[in-house]
Amino acid sequence: MDEAAAALGYRESVSLVESFGIETPNQAIVADREQLNAATSGRLEYPLALKAITRDATHKTERQLVVTGLRTQEEVLDAFDRMTRRA
Repeated sequence: MDEAAAALGYRESVSLVESFGIETPNQAIVADREQLNAATSGRLEYPLALKAITRDATHKTERQLVVTGLRTQEEVLDAFDRMTRRA
């Protein structure tokens, strides 16, 4: 079995961590700008981080699919748009 096939996906990883009683940060999985707007309208606190969920890229930082330190809605939307084009 190759390494990529053996890697857990994001949701599976979070579930595994939480099954051991380890707290994870507040998070939302979104597929589009509408869902992103809903998630960032009070549910999540700034600063935020965005991370693409894709099985194609195990090294997301190298492909610029992780952005941290986002402090405004405008920064979040800009980062989401850039990330969507890269993914």
